[in-house]
Amino acid sequence: MFRLIKAGFLLGFISVVAFPAYAWPKYAEKEQKDCIYCHVSKSGGKRNATGTYYRNHDHSFTDFAETSAVTSAQPAKKTGPPTFKEAWSVELPAATTRVTVADVFGDKKPRLLALAGKSISIYKSSPTLADVEKTVELSESAKCMFAFRPDVGKPSALLVPGYVVYLVSGVLTAKAVPELKDLAGVVRFADGTEQALTFKDGKLSAWSVSLDGDMKIKPGREMVMPDQAVGVYSNATIRADKDSLVQLGLPDEIAQFGAVGGIDPRGDKKLYGWVVRQTDDGDNIIVVDVSNASNMMPVWLSPRLTGKAIDLGYGPSPKDSKATGFAALVATGDKGAKRTLVFYALD
Repeated sequence: MFRLIKAGFLLGFISVVAFPAYAWPKYAEKEQKDCIYCHVSKSGGKRNATGTYYRNHDHSFTDFAETSAVTSAQPAKKTGPPTFKEAWSVELPAATTRVTVADVFGDKKPRLLALAGKSISIYKSSPTLADVEKTVELSESAKCMFAFRPDVGKPSALLVPGYVVYLVSGVLTAKAVPELKDLAGVVRFADGTEQALTFKDGKLSAWSVSLDGDMKIKPGREMVMPDQAVGVYSNATIRADKDSLVQLGLPDEIAQFGAVGGIDPRGDKKLYGWVVRQTDDGDNIIVVDVSNASNMMPVWLSPRLTGKAIDLGYGPSPKDSKATGFAALVATGDKGAKRTLVFYALD
C-alpha cells in the first residue's frame, strides 16, 4: 500500500506511457506508420530508404512503391517491438460497458465476457461469437470488470467491485469480497501469478487471492518501481478517474479514457505500456517502449478507431486462442449508440 502522489507503481506506469504518447511525431501520426517504417531505429533518428523517399518528396508517399529492401527494414515477426493489425470485429449489445477474455470454465477455451449493468454475458468460443453460453447476474451494477487468474493452471475468475465470480462445483458463483470494493485493476507477474489492485484515498493496494478450497484474500506482495518492473510484471491494467489522472499532469486526451496498462506481448520479459488517446479527431491505441528510461518512445500507433473507445484489454482472442492482442470496445453507429468489439492481433 502506498500513495499515488509518490512515484509508485500507478504513477510510474502513467509517467512512462502517457507523456511519450502525447509527443508522438506528427508525420508518424499523419501517415499512420510506426517510427521504424521510416527510420532505422524504433525511436527515430537516421532515416532508412523509405524515410529518405518521404523527405525528398515533400513528406508524401504519393507514387511510392514498397520494395523487398524497404520491407526488410521492418521488424521481423515475433521479434522486436510489437505491432498489431485489425483481425476482426463483432457487434455487441448496446448496453455493453466492459469486456474481457478469460478461460472461466477451465477447458482451455478463452471466452468473451461482456458486462452490461448487473449482467455478465459469457459468449461461446466460436468464429462468430454469436451465442451467449451463460449469464451471471450481479446484485448491483458494476463499473469495471477484469479477468483474473489467481492460481496458475486453474480456471480464471472475474473481478468486479466487491465481488469475485469463479467456478464452484461447476457453477459460476459471485462471492462478495469487501476488500475489493474499490477495485482498480489486476497485475500479472512474470511467474504467472496475479494480484488484484484496489485504489482508495490516494492509495494503491495489492491483494493476493486464492480460490483453492475456501476463498482466501490477504495483502499481496510489495510492488516494485517502474525502473525495476521489466522481468517482474508481464501484464497490468489500472483504472483511475479522469480527475486523478489530470492532477498527475496527464493531458485530457489521455486521462479521459481512465486507464493505462503494461504488457509483455512476446513473453520475452520486455515490458511495454499502453494508453488510449481521445481527441476530437478520433481515438488511438498507443504502445510505448518503457525499457529505456532515457529514451522512451511509442512503437505502435493504431489507426483511428471507428468510434469512441469505451474499454480496452489485452489477452487471447476468443475466436482463436493462438492469437493474442488488444480487444477494444468502441461506440459506433449514429451518435455512438452501438457497441463494436475490435480485435487487434499481435503481428
